[in-house]
Amino acid sequence: MNKRTSAGYNSSTILTTTDSVWMFSEYEIFGSTPTSFAGEKPPDKSVGYPAFTNAASRIKKVDGSPLAWHGRSPYANTVTRFCAVDGTGASSMYNANSERGISIGFCI
Repeated sequence: MNKRTSAGYNSSTILTTTDSVWMFSEYEIFGSTPTSFAGEKPPDKSVGYPAFTNAASRIKKVDGSPLAWHGRSPYANTVTRFCAVDGTGASSMYNANSERGISIGFCI
């Protein structure tokens, strides 16, 4: 599956990779790109993944407790942070070196 992601380091250059396993982009999670680069929106998609329809559907839990998790989109206004989902299912950002969960997509 083709995935679009900023080159990082505050770059608006968009790279396309073909992946069979991937972390979700801000667009795929929230259906918009308010904190990442707009070019990450695939040209053939008008909405994000239906699995992430609202805040509750974006909450991931470990041992019953909500866990913040990283997306693959570099945060547009800094070189050290990535777009993420906080424990309430809302958009957030965390340093790349912080310990957070991830959520993956894959092709069968």
